[in-house]
Amino acid sequence: MTPEPMQSSFDDTSGPLAALRREHVELIQATRPLRRKSGSGTGLGPGLHDLRVFSDRIKATGAILSEDGERRAAQDLLDYWSAQLMVLSPSSEAVATLPVIEEYRPSPEPMVGAAVPVEPATAGSAPATPVRPQMAPAPMAPAPPATASVAPPVAAPPRFETTVAAAPRRGRAGAAVAMAPETNPEAALSAIEEALAIPLPPMVAEAPQPVPAPSPAPAVSDTQKASREQVRLSALARQWRNSGKQPGYCLTGRALAEAAEYRRTDPEIAEFIAASERNQTRNHSFLYFAAAVLVSAIAIALYLAWRSSVDQLALTNAELEANKRLRALSEQELQSVRQRIDGAAELKGQLDLATDFLRREVAQGQIRIDSVPEGLRELVRPPSADAYAKAQEQTRVQAEASAANPALAGYQPEFLGTSLALPGLSPEVKAVAFAEGRPLDYVNYSVVFNSARRMAVVTASNVDRRSLLVLPRGVEAFVGDPRVPARDQLTPAVFAENDLDRGHLVTRQEATWGPFFTGGDDLVDSRASANVNVFPNITVQFDNFNRGVWSELERWVLTEHNKSAGRIAVFSGPVFRDDDPVVVRDAMGDVRLPRAFWKIAVSPSADGALVVDAFLIRQSSDAGEKRERVPFIPDLYRVSVADIERLTGLSFDERFRAAKPLPTVQAQPSDAAQIAASVRLLDGSTAQNRTATAQRIVTALRDGGVPDAGQMQIVEALAAMAEPDSFSRLTRTGRYNLVYVLSVVPTANWARPDWAQLTAHMQGIATAIEHAPTTLAEPPEANLRRFLAEWQRRMAAAKP
Repeated sequence: MTPEPMQSSFDDTSGPLAALRREHVELIQATRPLRRKSGSGTGLGPGLHDLRVFSDRIKATGAILSEDGERRAAQDLLDYWSAQLMVLSPSSEAVATLPVIEEYRPSPEPMVGAAVPVEPATAGSAPATPVRPQMAPAPMAPAPPATASVAPPVAAPPRFETTVAAAPRRGRAGAAVAMAPETNPEAALSAIEEALAIPLPPMVAEAPQPVPAPSPAPAVSDTQKASREQVRLSALARQWRNSGKQPGYCLTGRALAEAAEYRRTDPEIAEFIAASERNQTRNHSFLYFAAAVLVSAIAIALYLAWRSSVDQLALTNAELEANKRLRALSEQELQSVRQRIDGAAELKGQLDLATDFLRREVAQGQIRIDSVPEGLRELVRPPSADAYAKAQEQTRVQAEASAANPALAGYQPEFLGTSLALPGLSPEVKAVAFAEGRPLDYVNYSVVFNSARRMAVVTASNVDRRSLLVLPRGVEAFVGDPRVPARDQLTPAVFAENDLDRGHLVTRQEATWGPFFTGGDDLVDSRASANVNVFPNITVQFDNFNRGVWSELERWVLTEHNKSAGRIAVFSGPVFRDDDPVVVRDAMGDVRLPRAFWKIAVSPSADGALVVDAFLIRQSSDAGEKRERVPFIPDLYRVSVADIERLTGLSFDERFRAAKPLPTVQAQPSDAAQIAASVRLLDGSTAQNRTATAQRIVTALRDGGVPDAGQMQIVEALAAMAEPDSFSRLTRTGRYNLVYVLSVVPTANWARPDWAQLTAHMQGIATAIEHAPTTLAEPPEANLRRFLAEWQRRMAAAKP
C-alpha cells in the first residue's frame, strides 16, 4: 500500500495548487469501490491516460508556483501519482528517476490536459442521480514523454460523471462506479487497488497482494521491474523524510521484506528500510506486552463484576426472606431476579474460563506467577496435592454430616403443594437397586442408586428459584457416599486421562438454597460442593456432551420452564441398556457408558394444574463420534413421560402422563422490533449472547415466529449489518453468524412482491460479500461459503 502525499502547511483554498489538490482527492474517491472487488475479471476504473494527464498537469503547474511550500506540495502530488504509474504501466519502457515539477517562470505557459466541464445530459436521456464522483470511461492514450517540460494545451476528456444503477436499491447501498475497459491487465488492478482507495494518510504501508497475470499482459524484463521498484521506493523514502520521518510512513510485513534487496542501491532507500525494520520490531514488542496486559485486565474485570453480582444477589435474597414476600412477588420482580441469576452465572462462567486459562499458562511456564497481579495469584496458582487432599477430606466430612443430619430429609414430595412421590421401580430395576430402591437423601434432593451399573437410576430434587445462590467454584473433590459399599460406586480412576466427564444429575446451582447454606462464603461453598460432589450423583458423560447440550438443558429448566412458577421439581437419570459399551475399567470392574439421559421438570400452573416438560438426549457410544456443542432447542429433544417410563422401567405419577407442557411461546408483533434492534449481538462478546440471538432470528424468519411485516423489518436490519463497510468490521464469528441466519430465510419470503426491492438489494450485498477479501482471508471459509451459496440459491429461486 503506497502512502498518499503528505499535506503541506500551505493552506491556500484557491489557485492552481488548490485545484490540483481537489482533483487529487476526487481521483482517489472515484476509485474507492475498487477496494470491495476481488480483482478477477475487472478493468481499472480511471484509465492510465487519465493518470498520466493529471501527472503532467501537476508537473507543468510548477512553472507558475513561486512559493516553496506550494512547490513542495505539488512535488509530493507528482511523486505519489508517478509511483502509481510505475506499478500500473503495462508498457516495457524503463524509468530511472521520478519526474520533477517545472522550474518557476514568471510568465506561465498553458498547462497540459486542462479540465473541461461535464457535458449536460442530452435530451431524452435518463436523468442522472448524483451520488459520488466517478471516473468516466476514457480511451487509452500513450503517456506524454517524461522529458517534456511544457506540452501544448490539449482538451482532456471529461474527468468525472455521476450515474446511478438502473436497478432500484434499498438501504445504504451506493450507486455502482462506471468502469472503463483497459488494456492494462487485471494483475495491475489487484496490485494497486488498495493504494488508490484510501483517502487519508495510512498508518503503515503494505505490499500489494500478488495475483496471476493474464496472458494479454505485455512482458516486462527483470531489469525494468527492478528499475520501477527502485523509483517507487525512492518516492516512499522521500515522503518519509518530508513527513519528519514519521513511523506511519514506514514499510511493514511483506512490503518490507521485498524492499530489503534494494537497500544497497541507494543510501536514502537503505536509511528508509532500516527505519522501517526498527519500527516493525518495536510494534511486535508492544503487541506481546499488550496481549499479556489485556488478559490480566479481563480477568480482573470479570472477577470484580462477578463479585458485585453475587453480593447484590445475596442482598436481594435476604430482603425477600426478611419481609416474607416471596409468594407476593410480581412477575416483573421474578423476572428481575432471574435476570440477575443468569447474569451472575454468565459472569461466573467467563471468570472460570479466564481463571482456567491463566492457571494453565502458569502451570506450563508460559506466564510467570510473579507477573500476575497480586489479587489474582491465588486464583490462578495451580492447586497443590495438599490443597486437593484437604478439599477431598472436607468434602467427605461434610457429606457424612449431611447424610447423618435428620433435618436434611432430601426430596420432599409435598414441596409443590401437592403430593408427588418418587417414581416406582419395576421388578428388574428393583433387583439391581441399592437397598431395594431405598433413596439416599441429601440436601434438597434424593438418589435411587443402581449398584450393578454404579450410577443412579433416578434423582429427584426440589428447586426454589427465588432462593438460589451462585458461588465461585473452588478446588473440587469427589468422594463416595459412606452409606454405599465402595465397590458399588464409581472411582476417580474412571475419569483419569480420558475425555469422560463427571456428569452431575443434580447440579450445584439447583440444590444450593435454603437455611443449610448460610454463613460465610467458604462455609457455604464447602457445603454446596459436599452436597453434590458425591459419586452416587455422578454419571459417565462425554466432556462435550456434559458441557454442551446437557448443560444447556440444565440451564433451560432453571430459567425457561414455566417461568411463572417459583418452585419446581426436577427428575433426572440415565437410560441403561444391556449392550451399552464399556468405555473404561477401574479396580472395581468395567464401566459402561449410558447412551442417553433424560430429565423431567414439573411445576404448578396458575390454575393449579401440573406443567410437565420431558426431554431425552442421546450421546454417542463412540468417543470418535461425540456430539459437538449445540444450542438447546426444546422441541428437538421433547418426548412424552410414557416414553421415558418405557425406556427406564420407572413408573411416575399418572398426573405426569396427563399433563402437557406449556405451548412454545412465539414472538409477538412487538418482538420484531426487539429482534431487529438486537441483530448486532450476532457479533456479541459472549457465545451465549451470540447463540441466543441467532436462535431468536431463526425462529422468527425460518419458523414464522413473527408476522410477515416483522420478518421484513428483521431482514432490513440484517441488510444494514451486511453492507460492505459494516461487514468488513465484523469479527470472523460475526460474519459467519450473519451469513448463516440469512441462509435460512425461506425462498417464499424472497419471492414476495413487497420484498422485490429488498431481494434485489440483498442479491447485490451477497455478491459483494462473495468477493470481499474478508470472505476469502479467514476460516471457516468453507462453511461460510456454503451458507452464502444457500442464501444466494434461495434468492435466485425466488425470481419469477
